Amino acid sequence: KLSELSLEAREKIKSHSWDKIVGTPESSSPWGFFLDFNNPELMDIEGYYVLLPMQQEWFYRQTIQRCILSADGNTLILSFQDLSYGDNSEPLFLAICDKLPGEDFFLTTTLYESSNDSAF
Repeated sequence: KLSELSLEAREKIKSHSWDKIVGTPESSSPWGFFLDFNNPELMDIEGYYVLLPMQQEWFYRQTIQRCILSADGNTLILSFQDLSYGDNSEPLFLAICDKLPGEDFFLTTTLYESSNDSAF
């Protein structure tokens, strides 16, 4: 659980940001802001703890399609779909998550959102 992390680990998270790409516009958001004003939680995805920039209630409406660990074990690539509006709903997501140095979880660094009207 995120609440069980040490103060040092939480400060490491807050010192990072993540990029969101929707179609072609890109924006960068600090993790500190997200932790302070949202309700994220470490998610167990195929045995890996991952912090995604989403409220934990929203995560349970997603279905993981792929979970790929890099050869060195420091990067996790996830693809998932939002099922809020049914099995064929949009959007689709691709998350690139890096292992936080000295910790046993992955932190999202890039979140790409795609819909049928944008190129993926």
